[in-house]
Amino acid sequence: MFYFLVHLNDEIVEYDMATREVSMVQIPRVHHLTRSIVLMTDDDGGLGFAANVKDKLQLWSRVACPDGDAGFVLTRVIDLRKVLPSGALIRNSIQVNGSADGGASRVLFIRMSDGLYSIEINSSQVRKVANYCCGDKDVVPYISFCTPTSRVQVQQYNFACL
Repeated sequence: MFYFLVHLNDEIVEYDMATREVSMVQIPRVHHLTRSIVLMTDDDGGLGFAANVKDKLQLWSRVACPDGDAGFVLTRVIDLRKVLPSGALIRNSIQVNGSADGGASRVLFIRMSDGLYSIEINSSQVRKVANYCCGDKDVVPYISFCTPTSRVQVQQYNFACL
């Protein structure tokens, strides 16, 4: 399955590669409160999304409902005022800007006027990854691997601005 977020209609396009079928998935009413939404995997590797609502990062997961349909449930809320550096929220607008899934580590990227930050979902650890915040462009994270002979594999998150 491939998923694409359509901001115009606040829906998710679901494309099944095996059947070549396209369907639309409705986002919960949280989308009326923010435009800061990114798709991501949930704790079980399924479809989820993150949304910034009033300086709180809401994590949502898609679950099967008893009637056979699927819906979203709020699974976690991270208070950004508690995890971002002191004073970071003063005069800053927060834009959830990208996500990366590196197996055991899931990371969200948050763009603010003073730079780009990463938040590791499991630990809520925050790290400033760039002073330049790509203007109003989206961040597309990718993972690079370095596997030198007889050395330990190193994993590093990188990002590109589009």
